[in-house]
Amino acid sequence: MSLPFLSGCNTGGYAGVPVSFHPGIYLTQVGTSARAAMITDITDFTCFRGAMFRYTWGQIETADGVYGGIDSLIKPDLEDIAAISSGANRKRVIIMIHLRTTVSTGSPTTAEDVVPTWMTTDATYGDGQWVFTNGNPDTPAAGGKMICFWNTNVQTRFAQCIQAIADALESYTTNDADSVAYNPVEAVILSECSIGGTAITTQSANVTFPTFWEEKYSEGYYRLGLNLKTSFPRYITAAFTNFPRVEAGKMIMGGTFYTGATPVNGFIAEGVGIGAPNVVPDDNAYDPASTVFDSFSGTYWPGTHAWYDDAAGIVPIMPSWQKPDYEGTMLDDTDPGSHVPTTDELYSYTRDDLFATHIIMTRTNVGTYWADTKTNLNSLGISSIRNGGLASTKPTCYGTVDTD
Repeated sequence: MSLPFLSGCNTGGYAGVPVSFHPGIYLTQVGTSARAAMITDITDFTCFRGAMFRYTWGQIETADGVYGGIDSLIKPDLEDIAAISSGANRKRVIIMIHLRTTVSTGSPTTAEDVVPTWMTTDATYGDGQWVFTNGNPDTPAAGGKMICFWNTNVQTRFAQCIQAIADALESYTTNDADSVAYNPVEAVILSECSIGGTAITTQSANVTFPTFWEEKYSEGYYRLGLNLKTSFPRYITAAFTNFPRVEAGKMIMGGTFYTGATPVNGFIAEGVGIGAPNVVPDDNAYDPASTVFDSFSGTYWPGTHAWYDDAAGIVPIMPSWQKPDYEGTMLDDTDPGSHVPTTDELYSYTRDDLFATHIIMTRTNVGTYWADTKTNLNSLGISSIRNGGLASTKPTCYGTVDTD
C-alpha cells in the first residue's frame, strides 16, 4: 500500500455526504483524574461544544491487526459525551491521534511505547519508534518516544489503523440523554508535527535514521494527514502543524521537503484543516515576522502563524490552549518579552488573528488559571454562545456541511 499525494479540496466528502462542522470551544484534560470535572464543565457551559480525547496508536492497536482500543477507549468516550447531550444542545467529540509519549523525569527510554508493542522489535518497521530528548524549555528534563514516519512500512500500518477507526465510526451512532441516536464525532486530527527534541544515542536495535530524516519524518506526517481526509470524508480532518517551522510551512502551503522529494500542494490546497498545540502570541517561533532560511527552496520561511490568514475561510482552523498559554505569551514564560495574558487577550488573538473555527482549551490544573478562564468567559459574554463566538461560515473546501 502506497499512500497518495492528493490534490484538490474536499468538496462535499468523497461519499457525497455533508461534513460535520460544529465550531466552538472544545475541552481537553491531561490525565484522567479530572475527567468528571471536565464533563461537568461541558455540561454547564453552552459555549463548550464538546471534548477532545487523545489516543496513541499503541493504545488503539492492542495486538497485530487487532484494534481493541476502538471499543475499549474511543466508543466509551463518545458515549460519555452523548450522555450529556440533548435536543439542540448536542455535544461533539474531536478525536486526536497522539504521535508521541513523554516523561518529565528519568530516562526518555522509559516513556510508554507510542506504537503497538509488537512493532517495537520488528526490523521491517525499524522498531516503529525512536527516542528523543525534550527540547521544550517548559519541561526540559527527559523526553520520550515518537513514530518513525520516514519508514514507509510504518506509514502503511498507521494508515491501516486509521482506516480501522474509520470503518468502525462510519455508521456509528449512540444515544443522547433523550435516547435519540446520533453520531457525536466532529473531527479526527493528528497531534503536533514537531520533532520534539534531539534523537539520543540510545535507540533500540533496528532504529536507523536516513539522510534528511527530519524532512522525511515531516513528509511522512504530511502523507498521513492527507490519508485522514481519505478515510474520514464525513468529519473534519486536521493536523497540528507547528515545528520545524520550514517543514510545517511546507505542509500548510506546499513545497519540497528535501532534494529529490516530490513537491506537495499543502494542507490548505488539499482541504485539510490546521492547528497548533499553543497560541503564544508573542513567541518568535510562531511570529510571522520571524524568519528562518531554507536551503532547499533558497527562501526565508516565517513562523507558522503567518499562514493562518491564507487558511481562513478555506479550511477549519483549530488552535489549542495549553499550560504555557495561560502562563505567558511566549513558550518560555520567563522571557522578558512574555507576560501573563488575560482571557480576553488570548481569546481575541485566537479568534481575530488566527481565525479559529474551533479552540481546544486544556483544563490546566496549575494555579487558578482554569477557574479564572471560566469566570472571564462569563464576564465576556461568551459562555452562553454556542459556537463560542468563533468563525462559523462553512469552509470553502467543503461542498456541504452538517451543522446546527
